[in-house]
Amino acid sequence: MSVFTKTRSTDTVVIYVLRKMRMPLIALISVFAVAVLGLVLIPGIDPDGNRWYMSFLDAFYFVSYMATTIGFGEIPYPFSPAQRLWVSLMIYPTVIIWLYAFGTILTLMQDPTFKMALTESAYGRHVRRIKSPFLLVCGYGDTGHLLVRHRTQNRQQVVVIDIAQEVINELSIEDHAMFVPGLGADASQSEHLIKAGLGHAKCVGVAAITDDDRVNLKIAINCKLLNPNIEVACRVERKEVEANMASFGTDHLINPFDIFTEQMMLSLFSPTHFMLYQLITEGVIHEERHLSQVPKGLWIICGYGRLGRTIHQQLLKHGVETITVDVEPERRGAPSDCILGRGTEANTLEEAQIGRAVGIIAATADDADNLSILMTAKELNPGLFIVARQNIKANEALFKAIDAHKIMQNNHIVAREVTARLSTPLLHQFISHISELEDHQVETSTQQLLHIGDVGDIRTWQVCLDDDGAAAVSAILQKGEVVHLNDLLQHPWEKSKQLPIISLCIEREHKVMVLPQLNTPLQLGDTILFCGNDVSIGHSLLHHHETLMENLT
Repeated sequence: MSVFTKTRSTDTVVIYVLRKMRMPLIALISVFAVAVLGLVLIPGIDPDGNRWYMSFLDAFYFVSYMATTIGFGEIPYPFSPAQRLWVSLMIYPTVIIWLYAFGTILTLMQDPTFKMALTESAYGRHVRRIKSPFLLVCGYGDTGHLLVRHRTQNRQQVVVIDIAQEVINELSIEDHAMFVPGLGADASQSEHLIKAGLGHAKCVGVAAITDDDRVNLKIAINCKLLNPNIEVACRVERKEVEANMASFGTDHLINPFDIFTEQMMLSLFSPTHFMLYQLITEGVIHEERHLSQVPKGLWIICGYGRLGRTIHQQLLKHGVETITVDVEPERRGAPSDCILGRGTEANTLEEAQIGRAVGIIAATADDADNLSILMTAKELNPGLFIVARQNIKANEALFKAIDAHKIMQNNHIVAREVTARLSTPLLHQFISHISELEDHQVETSTQQLLHIGDVGDIRTWQVCLDDDGAAAVSAILQKGEVVHLNDLLQHPWEKSKQLPIISLCIEREHKVMVLPQLNTPLQLGDTILFCGNDVSIGHSLLHHHETLMENLT
C-alpha cells in the first residue's frame, strides 16, 4: 500500500465527534424514544368523541419542540387527560437531557483537539483541490514569509506548514496575492508532511527553511524516503549537518554564510564579475562604493562564529591581513592571536589596531552587539569599509541607518536562493562558474545585458528543448534538421534583427557549457539558460514552429 494513501480528515472529525457525543446521544435517543412511544400508545379523543392514536411522526414532532422549550399547541386534537399526564411526566427528562446534549456540543466546540481536527480537515481539502504546481514551505519565519510573498506575487501556489499555530493564524490574515493553505504542525514528522501535500501530484518541491538545522535534516530525510523524485531545498548553517544532508542526496543545500561570503569576495576582488552576478540575479546594479577599488590593509572580524570563521578563511586565501575578536575564542577555535572581547568597547577595537584597519566585519549572532561594534568603530575610524550581519528582520531600519557597505540578511539570501534553485536550477550552476570566467567574457556579457533596455526588466529563465519546453524546436530536431543557438535568438518577424536575449549556458547530458557560441548546434533534450527582458520572452521563437522553419530555410 502506498505511503500516500489518503487520510480522510473528515472521517477523523466525525469519529471524534461521535466518541465525545456517545453518552449524550444515547441518553437523548433513549429519553426521546420513551416519550414518543408513550404518546403513540396512549389514546386520545377526537372532536367527534372517537378514539385516535398519534402517529410516530406527530409524536416525534411534538417531543422535539417540547424538549427544546420552543412552545407548542396540542396536535392534531386537544390531548386527553392521560396524554397530558404523560406529557407532564416527560417534559422534565426531555428538557434536561436536551440541555445536557447541547451543553456537550458547546464544550466540544471549545475543545482544542476538535478545533485542530477541523483545521486539519479544512487544510486537507484545500491541498487536495490544488490544480496547479505548488511549493511546500516548511517553516514560516522571516525567511518563509519572504519566500511565500515572492511566489504569490508571481502567481505561484504555495502550501505552508509550521510548528507554531500562532504563526499560521497570522498567515491566514495576511494580504497575500493568493490564498495560502497553512497547517500548524511539526514538519519533521512524516504524517504531517503527507497531510501538507508531499505526495500530491502537483507538489514540485519542498523548502525546509526552519531556523533549526536538525529539523531541516529530518524534513529532508522524510522527503527523500517518501518521495525520492521530489526536489528538496534545505537551509543549513552547520557544516556537519550539511555533510549529512549531502550524503543522502538532498538536491539543494543553502548555507547563507557560504553564499554571502562568496558574494562578498566576488564584489571585493572581482567587481566586474559581481556586476554580472547582480544583473542576472536581481536585474539591477547597486551603486555600491566598494565596487571601484578596495583598499589593501588590515581587516577586523568581530565574532568568530559561522560567518566570521567563513569570511576569515576566505580573506586569508586572498592574502588579506586579519585580526579576530571574540568573547569565547578557545571554544570557537579562533586563531591563537584572537583578541578576547566583544568588540563593542573602544579599548578592544584599539587593541585590534582599529586605527590602521581598512575594514571591519560585525559577525556576531546578536544584532545589538553588531550595531554597537559598528558605531564604535566608525567613531574611531570613519573611513572603514563596513560589513554587518543582520539576524532579525525587524532590525532592518537600524542596519540601513548605520550605512554599512554590505549587510548580510540570512532570510533574504535563503528566500532568494530557494526561489532561484527550484524555479531555475541552471542559474545556480552558471553562478558557480562566474568566478572562472575571463574578464573580457564578463564585460561582453554585462554590456549586452545593459543594452537590452530597461535594466529593471531583465529576467532569467531556462528552457528544455523537448515537447513540453519548446515544442517548435523539438519538432524540428526530431526531423533531423540542424538548429543553432543563434536561430533561437532571431526576431520571429524580422530575420535581420536579433532579440534582446543572451544565452548564459547550455546543459547537455549533465555537462554545462558556459556562455556558448551563437553557432553552437543544439540537440534534443538540451536545457538552455536565457537572460533578457519581458518583451523578448514573449517574442521568442521557441514555440513559433512555422516562423522558425521559415527562418531556418
